[in-house]
Amino acid sequence: EYILSLRWRELLAEHSPLTNPAFMMQENFFTARGAFSSTVNNAFKLWELGATVPLGKYQSIGLTWAGEDDGSIESATADLQTGELLQSGNAISNQNHFGLLSYSINPWRRLSIGVNLTILRFGNFDNPVTGYGLDAGASYGLPHHKLLGDNLFGLMFQNIVAPKVDIAGDEAVSPLLRLSWLTKLWDERIESGLDFNVKDFIPKTSDFTSTGNNAAWRKKLETEVNYRLGAWMFRRFKVYGLVGSDYWGLALGAAMPSVDKGTGWSFMYQYMSLDKNDDAISNTFYLIKELGNGRGGGHAKPLNMEPNDLYNKAMRLYQAGEYWDAFFVFSRIYSGFPDFFMNDRVSYYRGQCLEELDMRKQAEEIYVKARKEYPRSSAMPDLDLGLMRIYYRNGSFSYVSTQFKRLNGSKVPDSINFHAKYYMGNAQMQNDQNSKAASLLGSIPSYHPMYLFARHSQAVAAIRSGDKVGALMALDKCLDAPASGNAEKMIVDRSLLFMGYMYYEDNALPKAVKALRAVSSDSYYYTDALLGLGWSAVRARNIDNCISVGEKISAVSPVPAVRLEGMLIAAYGHFVSQNYKKTISILEIASNILDTLSPLSQDSLAKTRERYGLERASYDIFSKEADNIALTAKANPDAEKKIEAMHKEQVTYNADLAGKQRLIDKFSRTIFFSRGLENVRQDIIYMLAVVKNISARSGQIDAKDKGLKENEKIDEQIRKLEQQLKNH
Repeated sequence: EYILSLRWRELLAEHSPLTNPAFMMQENFFTARGAFSSTVNNAFKLWELGATVPLGKYQSIGLTWAGEDDGSIESATADLQTGELLQSGNAISNQNHFGLLSYSINPWRRLSIGVNLTILRFGNFDNPVTGYGLDAGASYGLPHHKLLGDNLFGLMFQNIVAPKVDIAGDEAVSPLLRLSWLTKLWDERIESGLDFNVKDFIPKTSDFTSTGNNAAWRKKLETEVNYRLGAWMFRRFKVYGLVGSDYWGLALGAAMPSVDKGTGWSFMYQYMSLDKNDDAISNTFYLIKELGNGRGGGHAKPLNMEPNDLYNKAMRLYQAGEYWDAFFVFSRIYSGFPDFFMNDRVSYYRGQCLEELDMRKQAEEIYVKARKEYPRSSAMPDLDLGLMRIYYRNGSFSYVSTQFKRLNGSKVPDSINFHAKYYMGNAQMQNDQNSKAASLLGSIPSYHPMYLFARHSQAVAAIRSGDKVGALMALDKCLDAPASGNAEKMIVDRSLLFMGYMYYEDNALPKAVKALRAVSSDSYYYTDALLGLGWSAVRARNIDNCISVGEKISAVSPVPAVRLEGMLIAAYGHFVSQNYKKTISILEIASNILDTLSPLSQDSLAKTRERYGLERASYDIFSKEADNIALTAKANPDAEKKIEAMHKEQVTYNADLAGKQRLIDKFSRTIFFSRGLENVRQDIIYMLAVVKNISARSGQIDAKDKGLKENEKIDEQIRKLEQQLKNH
């Protein structure tokens, strides 16, 4: 009975696969739940513990343990002479345990189906019996209706295969058919649940006594009705009324969705009394906890959530980097709950999500609109900073300056003000105001998250203004600060590369080599550092390093021009070692590779920029459409399918724009130490001609012959070639 009944655990009905395994698709997060009940003056105890785990957007699994403890009783023996029952001094107990392994899937639109594999451990007063069974359930959610709210219907056939509960294996747990109807109204301020249960559904006649006068043992159907009606108070507290076929009850609860970075807690207490028995009072305590990241958009959750819960769900998606899904949840709050007290922040995060998706124009519109809607909001500095970032990325530096004036006031939080100084300093560098930029960037303190990036930018501004000492000081500060995360580690490696280049230019080769060797081998700038080490070896006439580093560059660099430069450095090492045969071999291979390469032309750059502009304009239109759908999704039954299709399109847009931007950046990017493809081409052609000439004049084909004296003309050619490479 305790397995079949909802009475003692009614507030878990929509969360538990014991009620219907298909209901697990309603859980968007990893959800742990518990219910603990005592009844008949604490003589009997009941419990349910379980967890539901979403698997992607369309599947869930669950694990449940339900139990009953009947306590202990003292066994007795009969006195054969008097017929009296005598205490034996031995206590026996009865505990029943019920386990479920559950699975559910959303195969089509709002339809979900699920199954439970069950195991029952029936205590039987120290003569335990184990049985196995199977349940199946289905649910279907109707589209949201303005008056009727959100409705979910469920059908559950419990114990299709029923666990056996006696030693002989003749008796089984009663089968049950359950019809459920869950409703949420008035923006989920009102919720209700109705369950109609048919016990002993399609039973075997052999399980019942067919003869005799005791009607209680004859085959018949039993029905049970459970109904609950709940209301939210201040969006934090719940009050329920419970009524059933022969009982009534009350329940109180509290939800704390803002705890633990948005993961939800719910605590509830239920009081229940049977109508015909004053002793049959039960008390149940509930706990529900959500953890982790959500399953993302497109899942089969037809029931709405309170704006607090939605906000926390959106924040978890945002923090997990799932900006597309987060945007639509934030938009649902903004459009569906206009009186929500945090809508200023909701507006900011709507724009922030689009900004992260590189939907700059629509993000800008949202930020501007939010500034007008919430002029006194604490989110105003964040909105202004968001606009400043977009203007900076678009190259609109006059607007960047306007935003900086707004963010340089006394009422702006320091952290946001320092962010603004970072963007303003970089904008000043774009306008050749390098001294101002260095001063502004140098004012960002070490505890700020942009500190490392600001110090590197300060060094760039200082070197542009001719302040080499200031640049080295800024780089030293960057290298002295702790780095965490890939972005900070990358800027440290770039600073080491920059420092190595400055020392190389000053011919301080030991310092240059030390800095360049400190660049991480897994860094984006590793091949740049190898290139610096290679040219340092050339300048220092360190032949072994020329060969080893040059070969390494040609092996690991993803850039063809840099690989060729590595081959040139290695060839120089073999040339100085008078291994002309090896030198010629390397240079001829490099020459063949050169024939397949052509540098990016200004014409191809212009065409790429034109295509980028057209793609950007198309993406702006797409972004506008996405925003319109996000704000009207609740009234559109096909919105979910449309949103999922648009997400695939958005990913394609983003990849195309990023690819074109990389081509544009590649054209303008200056690699430290690199001579460039055309210079490398000329060096390879010239060096190959010189080495072939020297080899022919000297008659030296094998490097083992060290005793041949070369004429003065050959010596002059060697000195000229070495000087040309060393002066790089």
